[in-house]
Amino acid sequence: MVGNINLAQQRETVEVRVDQNFDIRKVAQNYFGDANLWPFILKHNKLKSLGDLKQGTALQIPQKKVSTLLDAINRANRSIQNAVQIGAKVLAPEILSESESLYKSALQQKENLEFDSSIQSAQQAAREADRAFKQTKEIRDKTIDAIVSFKKGTLQKRFSSSLSWQSAELFENLKENDMARTLALSLARITFHDLSQIKLNENSQAVIQRSRFDALTNKTSSKVKLEKGDAYAQLLNSPKKKFDLDIPGVKTEINSKYFWVEKSTSDTKLANYNGEIKVEVQDSAVVVKKNQGSIIPKDGPPTKPTELLSAPDLISPADQSQYFNFDVSFTWAGVENAAGYWFQITRDPEFKELVLMQKNINSTNFQAANLQPGIYYWRVCSVDKLSLPGDYSSSFGFALFSETTKPFLVIDNIPQIHFTKEPVLTIKGKTLSSCRVLIGEKEIIPNSTGSFDAKHNLKEGKNTVEIKSTDPSGNESIITRIVYLELNPNIEIINSETGEKFNSNRVFTNKENINLPLRTTPFAQIVLDRKDILLNRMFYADSTGIFSLALEAEKELTPFRLLVISKVGFEKTVEFDLVKVTEVPELFIAPFEKFVAIPTLVIKGNTSAGKSLKINGVPVILKPDYTFEDRIALRPGSNKIEISAFDESGNINRIIETVYYDINPPRLESHQIIRSKEKPGIVLIQVKASDETNLTNNAEVEYFRSNQIIKDLLKLNKSNGFYELEIADSPGVKIRSVTLRDYLSNEKKYSIN
Repeated sequence: MVGNINLAQQRETVEVRVDQNFDIRKVAQNYFGDANLWPFILKHNKLKSLGDLKQGTALQIPQKKVSTLLDAINRANRSIQNAVQIGAKVLAPEILSESESLYKSALQQKENLEFDSSIQSAQQAAREADRAFKQTKEIRDKTIDAIVSFKKGTLQKRFSSSLSWQSAELFENLKENDMARTLALSLARITFHDLSQIKLNENSQAVIQRSRFDALTNKTSSKVKLEKGDAYAQLLNSPKKKFDLDIPGVKTEINSKYFWVEKSTSDTKLANYNGEIKVEVQDSAVVVKKNQGSIIPKDGPPTKPTELLSAPDLISPADQSQYFNFDVSFTWAGVENAAGYWFQITRDPEFKELVLMQKNINSTNFQAANLQPGIYYWRVCSVDKLSLPGDYSSSFGFALFSETTKPFLVIDNIPQIHFTKEPVLTIKGKTLSSCRVLIGEKEIIPNSTGSFDAKHNLKEGKNTVEIKSTDPSGNESIITRIVYLELNPNIEIINSETGEKFNSNRVFTNKENINLPLRTTPFAQIVLDRKDILLNRMFYADSTGIFSLALEAEKELTPFRLLVISKVGFEKTVEFDLVKVTEVPELFIAPFEKFVAIPTLVIKGNTSAGKSLKINGVPVILKPDYTFEDRIALRPGSNKIEISAFDESGNINRIIETVYYDINPPRLESHQIIRSKEKPGIVLIQVKASDETNLTNNAEVEYFRSNQIIKDLLKLNKSNGFYELEIADSPGVKIRSVTLRDYLSNEKKYSIN
């Protein structure tokens, strides 16, 4: 029995006095909720064993501290489980790994009765797990497009609207109907919103037919069409997703997390390594269970599922063995009924960095020639007579050394592309102990096992870090790492076409859709969401920081929020409204003469609150009240005057006028003296003239009559277009000269012989 228990509220400890019925396990059960925690009581009271308990001893029970410790450990465990369930192992692996490591430390410290350290480790583990959960949730909530989550070698993409292939960068997103293909010795992983993945093997091509997220039901829907080659699918076992493989004429129900598909012109092969896959063609249906395969002929029913072959046992090179030559012979135990084997060598245990993949091996051995020094991993799978591959074997690792070729060199802690906000980079690696290592211009001496650890100063932006290992014979191995240093937390977003900073709170358009070409830090995560409805997208900038915002103007004003997160965690948020304006700006021009005799024309007018105004393509300064005045130089003859007003949405209002600058006098076309029988004794002087502008109503004429020179006026007959004058007839009547004028005061006197 427990005696003399004195519980003090709101105190760190509770005092319990030992009596003849004292049971330390019952005390631990009563105050800690777990009888097995009784060693905490001894630890807190600095007692080495139960033998130190004496009747009458007052023990301090650290109830609050133990309660805090247990709560912290339980909370850390719940946080880790929540992060794992949402997918942090895929989308936040480094953060989750740190959380799990701290959690293990907390448990070990608890066993060692290190109260304070265990509480601290557990609390930190919970914080890291929460951070992994948050990062994963943000990606899952905001990713609609599929993402290139890994690539090795050459991965190309082709948009549905494009005829050409282009290189696909890591973290680029693939939209519906986009195509992706791998070339020789290349691998790629495409991750969907629900964290399902498709791994394309070499020389394979697929189309992302559907990648959608229904925010109302919280369900995803993905569909992939494998057009050629083969691929592995790894799916999440979640009821909130739907994943389909598009096989013409075939209906599939996939309840498997891991399977393989190969597409050829004659059939589609399917090998399943988990769960079940139902395949139905018209009235024929089969269920392909775990470790079974089936073949779906073109326009035919699927074959009855057959059991896949087991993986062979690997023999040589043995796990963790070392070699000192170029050529390595690989052997494995034969599998009964195997028609062949597939063989893989990689640089990493996850089989991402594929060095060699060989199919259609008909024996139980393979010779790999001219391997470079380094650490390798290899594995084999069995292929049956239907060409269906079983699951791969466990992998064996081996190291290859050579004294006459490039020395072995591995960088342990820095990926091919690395991002940091620390100006000093720590580089850890391994080479041969006899080698001389250079990082930039700095020499590093490896230890007796070949390991080295060095510091390297970075400059802001992109750094190309070269690590060189040289053996005593002068043979060199070089590894290059691309490291981006981000020091400025104030991320810039630039319009890649204009070079202007994108910090406007309004973007104008006159179209249903608009693409904004922007640039920011390389590989930054871009999150675009609508502020008025539940709609968001996530994608990534490319290696130069270039990305494009595809915006839809569904109404006159659509609010958006743009979030840019750099690879080291710096953030920039820009909120803006997409303003849709379809009406052209108002434009008024003051009246002006269309026929002029001076070389300049003054144009005045006003427009609505437009962005700019041009006359004949030349910008004109608008006054604060949006009025303008400009002088236009004219060339002789016809001049086209085009006045254009532009608003910020790209709408244009144009007024086009023609002005004639006339510097030429009227032309004399013909002249004659007409004697009419109807009017005896009267003659008609008739002159024909032409001009680009209007002729005056009168023209001066000089004529001879009876040896006299007489001046008079010709009058324009508008009915026939002739200048005319009737005079009395006399011998020797003839025209001496005519003076023609237009209304712009251009004139010329024409002498008539």
